[in-house]
Amino acid sequence: MIRRIRTAKSRRLAETIRKELSSIRTFPGMPAASASELAREYGVSVPTAHNVLNLLAKEGLLYRVRGSGTFFSGSQTGKSPRIGIADQTISPEYLSPDINRILNYHFDYAAEYFRSHNCQVRFITYSELMSGGALHDLDALLISALYLDPDSVELLRASGIPVLVYRNDYLDNYDFPSLVYDHDRGMTEALEYLRPAAENRIILITETTPCGKDIKMRWLRNLKTFHVPESGVVSYDVDVVEREISCYRLVRVHRELFRNAIILTCNDEVAMNVVNALTLEEMRCGIDYRLVGIGNRAGYGYPTIEKLQIASIDTPIRQMALEAARQLLFRLSNRSDCNCSVMIPTHFIPRASAGYLRNEKEKKNSDLKDRKR
Repeated sequence: MIRRIRTAKSRRLAETIRKELSSIRTFPGMPAASASELAREYGVSVPTAHNVLNLLAKEGLLYRVRGSGTFFSGSQTGKSPRIGIADQTISPEYLSPDINRILNYHFDYAAEYFRSHNCQVRFITYSELMSGGALHDLDALLISALYLDPDSVELLRASGIPVLVYRNDYLDNYDFPSLVYDHDRGMTEALEYLRPAAENRIILITETTPCGKDIKMRWLRNLKTFHVPESGVVSYDVDVVEREISCYRLVRVHRELFRNAIILTCNDEVAMNVVNALTLEEMRCGIDYRLVGIGNRAGYGYPTIEKLQIASIDTPIRQMALEAARQLLFRLSNRSDCNCSVMIPTHFIPRASAGYLRNEKEKKNSDLKDRKR
């Protein structure tokens, strides 16, 4: 008797869910509610909810993956989700082909993931976003942190569609879920490699942007853990518009300050400008000074930075883009109001600018000396 009641209840609930599915858009691979979530939402027992999922799976509406969950098999309305990607505020004509190619990786990777999950993808410029019309035709939006300002944030809040912020280098209270690079991990690895000592001069060069200011704060905080106080760091800020000429001027005026120094920067572009300026002053990269950038542009095919062998903290573009796409589709299917930030780990990539790579024997001898001390 109990089994028949549970079966009848399961069939009624399955029919209710079928009707609800006819009015919403789903797509292959979209996560469905779990049995426990279904039980809470409809006020039934978990075994009844399991029966409902099994019924819908037998009909082909859902499929279940052991250890992963339950997913929709295909589109219920015949319409694919419409996903917007808002990225790159600077016109490509003002940037070099190498920079454009690297910037394009972000939304190319994300678009590829969306399309593989039967989504329509539309790229949106800042002007299109601010006109307001573009948001009416979208089901969800993946947006670069570069697009965020008070006006765009207000527009996004009013739209009501799921929004996820990616390519974010610092946390800000915009009330949107976001993906943020965990720079601290890569910085720790870089400082463990450089091993700054009391006799080393530390020079910190960052841009006067929100991201540059955040990177500066993080370098200073990580240096403290290596017993380098803020008073022991020589810090310079450069304007992003005049970055190259500012770096050349800085090196020319303070030439001797850079000799035998450890130079930490906010990105690979600043690092490249500093290396070029010091080369003109006949200082050898990785020998007369040691330097670290952020971004790993060499790893993504920037020939100048690759040629200079600039050591860098890798900000993994592909991982950032694909995780952002996954998070947005999950948010679209669950319609959660919960906001959170996901940290994408970074790692130090040692190259010539950070000094020579010690072999394992030298490393063991050095570690043995440290233990004896």
